[in-house]
Amino acid sequence: MTGKMIKYELKQMRPVLLISFIALFFVTIVGFMVGVLPILIFGGKNIGTGIWSTVMTGISFLAYAFILLVIAIGMDIFIGFRFYKSMYSSKGYFTHTLPLKTNELILGKTIPAILVQILVDLMVIISAVIIFLGYYVAKEGLENAIYNITSLIQIFAGRYFYTGFGIILAAIILGIFAVIKTVSVTFILLLCASLGQLFNSYRILMVVVSFIAINRIIAAVEWFINAVVMEGVKADFYRRGTGTMINLIFVAIINIILLIVSYMLNYYIISEKLNLE
Repeated sequence: MTGKMIKYELKQMRPVLLISFIALFFVTIVGFMVGVLPILIFGGKNIGTGIWSTVMTGISFLAYAFILLVIAIGMDIFIGFRFYKSMYSSKGYFTHTLPLKTNELILGKTIPAILVQILVDLMVIISAVIIFLGYYVAKEGLENAIYNITSLIQIFAGRYFYTGFGIILAAIILGIFAVIKTVSVTFILLLCASLGQLFNSYRILMVVVSFIAINRIIAAVEWFINAVVMEGVKADFYRRGTGTMINLIFVAIINIILLIVSYMLNYYIISEKLNLE
């Protein structure tokens, strides 16, 4: 029965996933035409050196990054709202009459949300690779493009982390961490929907407030862990990659704990504190 619910949820989410794909496809095409195609036509050395061209390129990339952020946030809003409406609104009466145990109900709602989130993340990554790799290849050639992409990875992943593990291992580690983070954030998002339904009024507002508050607390804890770990290894260049790895392990453990706690709280709320509209 859980499998049927997962298939049903994926079917219901398919239109939004398709819209996300179309939006990312359109944005990628526009970004390629604006940021990459002119360089391919006129040559990397003959374009992009003026102030106006530099400003326009910067604005284009900022607009592109903003659109990707809007798509990511929009997907979070959709998943949280759908979970709330199907579980705690008037539609929730039908949902809770299904012959499913509480854990089957939670997993039937959560697994499709996680799969959709991962698919959207992969689409965003592919889009970003096409734009940024295309830009650097067109502007400076393949060899310098690889160098520049490597520099970007070092900026986002941490120079010492990248230096210590290499691009392939670093990408694998960061990929595993990203999946754990996505699963954790999805469980927390659904927990916030459950917390919001505990209130008799302003439920949607309380869902949003809960999500922001919990994420700010998590961000503060992760920042503290990172500060402590990196402070302990900052004097040794060669140990900073290890320090980043230790930090990622701690953060991954925290996120695993968070998803377990979120699941347990969701289970308790649905079983004992259900407050349908």
